[in-house]
Amino acid sequence: MMKLMRKQLSNQRGVTLIELLAVIVILGILAAVAVPAVMGQIGNSKVEADLANQQMLQDAIERYQVINSSYPNSIETLLSTGNGGPFIKEIPTLQQSGKSWSYNNITGAVSITP
Repeated sequence: MMKLMRKQLSNQRGVTLIELLAVIVILGILAAVAVPAVMGQIGNSKVEADLANQQMLQDAIERYQVINSSYPNSIETLLSTGNGGPFIKEIPTLQQSGKSWSYNNITGAVSITP
């Protein structure tokens, strides 16, 4: 029994270089397909986060307007403890580079500008 097991073990060989290269090529192809897809999702998530923050600011402005019967003079007014506030803890930072908040104190609209 032991003799048979030794014979089977001695006949086994390792992985050939061709098999190893085939596996590396397959992994490279999978990485080439997966990386661009993941990178695209990162960009989408930044846009979605900014839109969610825009909605949060808009909601805070609407709460301010309901309590004070007018829109705040600036987004920073939402942070003050006067006039029934603060309405938000902090002004969210935009995830997309090169963008900034734009606020119209007449209409109470918040937008993201390039």
